Amino acid sequence: MLFHKKRETDTTEDKAGSRNDADSKAGVNSKDDDIIREVEEQTSAEADSSEVIGDAASDAGSGSAATQGKGNELIRLNNIKKAYYIGTENELEVLHGVTLNVNEGEFTCIVGESGSGKSTLMNTIGLLDRPTSGEYFIRGIDVAKISDDDLSHIRNRQIGFVFQTYNLIARTSSLDNVAMPMLYAGVPLKERRARAAELLELVGMKERMNHDPSELSGGQKQRVAIARALANDPAIILADEPTGALDSQTSQTVMDIFHKLHEERGCTILMITHSNKLAEECDRILTLVDGRITGERAGTEAHEYAAAKTATDDGKTATESILEKD
Repeated sequence: MLFHKKRETDTTEDKAGSRNDADSKAGVNSKDDDIIREVEEQTSAEADSSEVIGDAASDAGSGSAATQGKGNELIRLNNIKKAYYIGTENELEVLHGVTLNVNEGEFTCIVGESGSGKSTLMNTIGLLDRPTSGEYFIRGIDVAKISDDDLSHIRNRQIGFVFQTYNLIARTSSLDNVAMPMLYAGVPLKERRARAAELLELVGMKERMNHDPSELSGGQKQRVAIARALANDPAIILADEPTGALDSQTSQTVMDIFHKLHEERGCTILMITHSNKLAEECDRILTLVDGRITGERAGTEAHEYAAAKTATDDGKTATESILEKD
């Protein structure tokens, strides 16, 4: 189902709690439940053939060995085009017929130079912008047939964003930054703060949960951003140049966290980067040139996290060793 791992919440919890829980009233939860029910009904009819669909999805993509052995198809784009200033003399087409698929459990990277259309493609996949033409399916659901309101609910529940510039809320603690997506999802105060604390601990920021962004380094801000992306247990994490504002050592630390999430938690990750070195650590690499995917290959470099899992210099756990680097 599209909304997998739906969190079981007691909507009566903290009923008399703070005013911050006003948006978890029956109307919000009812709206979420209606969308969840609609998508579940649409996908449940196909449950018996899910294995065939998953195989077909792989075949419909590039057929690369990098996609074999993964889960069912999560995202599919067919001949996606995106143009701006349509109908004017300044009309500009940025994406020229992009076709790709992403399966559950993949760590896929899109590499391209500045101006290649990477951010436009990411905005389209992240449901922040609609394509001019072409088809976009998320778990078999045609997003062109979903209202903007319903798209916002899917975006909040199913997509976790990590941006190059972090996009953290100023003068707001790390804990509350991570909890914010759960606020919009109607999660009760007590539960969202507890989960935010767990996620900050996961990325090595437990001791900084009460610090504002101005009190954090670049690498620490990005860790908070990654924790925030995980807030609603999304189906996919979209990372748009997540290391672009970081030095090489801190960039590797952030990549190690992505590997940890991918390998230990089974997260599906789609990352955009201009760094070929970091891209080579991913399962699958797509090259984007002038709004077109021009190539695909499997990553060739063993990443540091995999090695750290099996042995560390001083007997510490892999996670401890990785997170101490920043």
